[in-house]
Amino acid sequence: MVNSPIVRGASLMKLGCPLILGVLLVACGQVRTPEKETEAIKQTLFSFFDAISNFDYAALQSSCTSEYVLIEDGATWNIDSLIHIMKGLQESKLRITYSFHNIDVRIEGNIAWMTYENVGILSAETGADTLRWVESALFRKEQSTWRMALLHSTRIRQRR
Repeated sequence: MVNSPIVRGASLMKLGCPLILGVLLVACGQVRTPEKETEAIKQTLFSFFDAISNFDYAALQSSCTSEYVLIEDGATWNIDSLIHIMKGLQESKLRITYSFHNIDVRIEGNIAWMTYENVGILSAETGADTLRWVESALFRKEQSTWRMALLHSTRIRQRR
């Protein structure tokens, strides 16, 4: 009875199951969960805007794809034109801090998109002002790093 194919198969199953389970656990440990991917994408957004706030052009470029596009108030900019505008703001000693609300992230493979509300506080020697935008961003995963490929920004104007 011990040599029957059913019993031999059962003993192989007993040996094989822990091995297969172990391989699966190791493999799954290396795969990022959707929550980790979502947090990585959010961190890319935060790094992008921190780079703007700090006039850190290298960090700004590293958070974007090489073909990054910004669309804001009818204008289309690439990373070089954004940096050019930022250099003018840096000379004016204008400072801005950002906060984000109602963030929604969707992921499909190596592409992700996000919608959110952006609140910016502009500070200058003459005072401060609050600006609000509704924005959508597209991200692409390049060599295991999420980078922003597109940012579409619409300013929310105060009604009078």
